[in-house]
Order: sequence, then structure tokens, then C-alpha cells
Amino acid sequence: MGQSYYIECQQCDYHREVTIGVGFLFGNVKDISLALNKQDKATVEQLDRQSLIHSHYSKGYSIYQCEGCHSLENKCHLELYDNEGEKIFETESYCSKCQKQRAYLPEDGDQDTIPDLKCPKCHHDQLTFTLGMLWD
Repeated sequence: MGQSYYIECQQCDYHREVTIGVGFLFGNVKDISLALNKQDKATVEQLDRQSLIHSHYSKGYSIYQCEGCHSLENKCHLELYDNEGEKIFETESYCSKCQKQRAYLPEDGDQDTIPDLKCPKCHHDQLTFTLGMLWD
């Protein structure tokens, strides 16, 4: 099951809702591809047409943050593997400002927080997390 969190910074006016986790949608690659951005979706569809996808793994909706500017992206994660178990595709989050990959930040569902998340606006590390909706 997935959930959303409302993130608020105690030092500035930053606030945002993010979605984390998986739902019924994540049972097969075709359904997961509906949640991908245009470029990733096209790549997955091409690999599927070529019958190269043997298995997949998804963390579902995930949070990625740039270690440089602390920009944040909330996107769907997907890894695809061929019949030899080699990874042939993985969604990535790229910071165009810093010209590097954003890091995946796992959530701590027991504590309803995302450790190590910094405010994208003021870079403060004391953020408030409020559990939002639960979804399938």
C-alpha cells in the first residue's frame, strides 16, 4: 500500500505533498509504465516490444534529492532485467541544475519520516512530516 506525506519546513514557507510506495498498479510492467515520464515510458515500451524484459522490480513512487542544491523529485521507480538477470533499465532522477543524479531517499514508515531529507528551498534539515492519504 502507498501513502502520501505532507512535508513542511519549520524555517521557511516550503511545503509539498509527496507520494510513496506501491499499489495494485505495480503488479506488471505495462501498468507501472503508465506512471513513468514520457522518456522512460518510451524506453520501457521499446524493450517490451523487443521481448527483452524477463523480470522487474519497483520501489513504487519514491523520493530523490540532489546532494548539491537539494532539489526534490517524486517519481516512480522501476528496474528491468533480462533473462540472464542483468539490469537493462532503471529509472533515474537527474538534477539539471547540478548536472548529476539525485540520490534515492528511503522513507521510514515506522517513524513517518524520510531521514536525511533537507528542505529544497532553505536546506534546513528539521522538516515536519504529516501522513496524508493511504492509497491502494
